[in-house]
Amino acid sequence: MSETSEKLLNSIQPTTCICFDAEFARGMEMLELSVVNMRGNLIYQQRFKPKRYRTWDSDIHHITPEMVATAPSFSSCRKRIQRVIDNCSYIVGFAVKENDISKMKRQYVQGFDSKCVLELRDWFWVCHGRGNGLDYVQGISLRFCCEELGIAHDEARAHSAAYDAEVTLQCFKILFTRFVEIYGETRQYAGFADVVSHFSSIFKKHKYEYDLERASGYCTIVRSGEEFMVKATREQPALDEQTVECIAVDDRKKTLMRLSERFTGTSRSRSFFFRKLTDERRAYFRAQAKK
Repeated sequence: MSETSEKLLNSIQPTTCICFDAEFARGMEMLELSVVNMRGNLIYQQRFKPKRYRTWDSDIHHITPEMVATAPSFSSCRKRIQRVIDNCSYIVGFAVKENDISKMKRQYVQGFDSKCVLELRDWFWVCHGRGNGLDYVQGISLRFCCEELGIAHDEARAHSAAYDAEVTLQCFKILFTRFVEIYGETRQYAGFADVVSHFSSIFKKHKYEYDLERASGYCTIVRSGEEFMVKATREQPALDEQTVECIAVDDRKKTLMRLSERFTGTSRSRSFFFRKLTDERRAYFRAQAKK
């Protein structure tokens, strides 16, 4: 870690930025929650006895019903967990917003909407994956991030909430340092918040370009018996005697919705069939081509 990055990371109170991971029974009820602060110190660790479920698949996290038979309920620990959340401004995690945070909200932990979520997948993609030709989300796991960043990943400890939180924070610090080195050459960061704000603007720019690229493709009209089908593909399709029209489009989904509304009266974002291909419909289809 560079001296500059270390100063920036140390410019905030340790509990202001936390990293947490949770394990769940049947992907729903929390079994374990571990929280580490920015210094890597474990500030909360607890297993819970689910209220709803009595059996679940423990192959991934290795937490069996017997191991939590005498554990407290999540609801009985909620006040202490809420204090941890209330005291922080930043939350680091891997897919934390769509998984851990959304499920904690269902269990009545509040205040997440006012927090700045530092999603490890975003930082990994901007600072490493994008430059190495990796997709934004496909095939990206915490283990993969560790391997790519040179962090030893202990399979025997993987999916323990405490271990996953620990290595997630390690990955984040490496990526934070890398971001400062790549994007901060001509910028004097005022502190941790300034780096996060700068990252947010860089990520939005790259994600916008990514979304545009992923949205574009081709729309094709093909004969299908006595009907016609409109379909969309990302790559240019092979054209054969059944192909009536094929155009390149900026946004496959939106184009399909416009075409289906015009041809069938119903808005659809997937392939659809229609009966008659009039000159007017053919002209409208061609007008959707990328400008």
